[in-house]
Amino acid sequence: MYSNEFLGLCYTLPDSWVYASDEELLEMVDAAISSDVLSDQTKLAAELGKSRTVYGMVAQDPVGGSSVQVMFMNLEGFARLSEDQLAEEIAAQQETLLSESPGVTLTMNDTYRAPLGGKNFLVLPIELNISGVMAEERIYLQLLDDYGVMIAVSALSDRDINTMEGGASAFAPLDGSAGVSGMLTAIGDIGRTFDTMFFDYTVVSAESPAEYDGYTAASGNKLLVVGVKVKNDFGRTLPMYDTDFQIQWGPGDYDYAWAVDAFNDKMMPLEWELANGKEVTYDMLFEVPAGQNDFSLVYLEEYTDRFGKDQVGDLYSADFTLLAAAGA
Repeated sequence: MYSNEFLGLCYTLPDSWVYASDEELLEMVDAAISSDVLSDQTKLAAELGKSRTVYGMVAQDPVGGSSVQVMFMNLEGFARLSEDQLAEEIAAQQETLLSESPGVTLTMNDTYRAPLGGKNFLVLPIELNISGVMAEERIYLQLLDDYGVMIAVSALSDRDINTMEGGASAFAPLDGSAGVSGMLTAIGDIGRTFDTMFFDYTVVSAESPAEYDGYTAASGNKLLVVGVKVKNDFGRTLPMYDTDFQIQWGPGDYDYAWAVDAFNDKMMPLEWELANGKEVTYDMLFEVPAGQNDFSLVYLEEYTDRFGKDQVGDLYSADFTLLAAAGA
């Protein structure tokens, strides 16, 4: 087990994984700088960053190729960065380094917030194409004192990066607490963006608290709070409704629920407007069966065409599973 008091996190290494020794961690930056693939300018940038970047841990699955890296960047003396600005800096560095690697292309996706071991992180998702082999990376970012914390989780496309052994779910609070608000509470399509005809939507979090702002579930039910990010890329202002989204948990005629009507500013309103290019995140509160942990937040495209006829488009489904502690 790797533990770090500064972060307040620990990481449980799977039995089949290997980790880098302290000596190997110290050699990693030197290996990158001496690479014949990099230009002199990139080597200089890496050399300048060498004294500011420290590897806390590097672990890898030697068979499947998945890996986890914990890194710290010393930001003392720099202008105060926000986590969003730090994500932009990391994205630019990745693009610079990989642009000089033959056969490698990358795609940066929108950032989102997600818990990791009881801590709140900004996540930078990256897709890589390495000579035809697809891989994913999630870089969890947090500002802590004068340091930028970077935890990179990587996996080849044949592994589910959200659920794989040794990934984000292997992190926990250092004090061993369970059920703490903000812990990783669900796995599946958390953080995946669905591009619909009218807007993009992303389930950024899902948890089952005992109560929500004083609201408790009826007997036989439990609460499900789903954080939903919606971005308008349609070209004009969209009328929106909380009934655009439905929670489902099975094939039965009654295996679904609509959101509880909003009663605070964090919750998705019954009716609202989303301006073109704008992005918002709301909580959606549902009452669901107490013994159910597998859910889907679905959206069905419905619209009226130019001839005045009602049409139905594609169905989108963000599928996720509550972890046992969250669903208890």
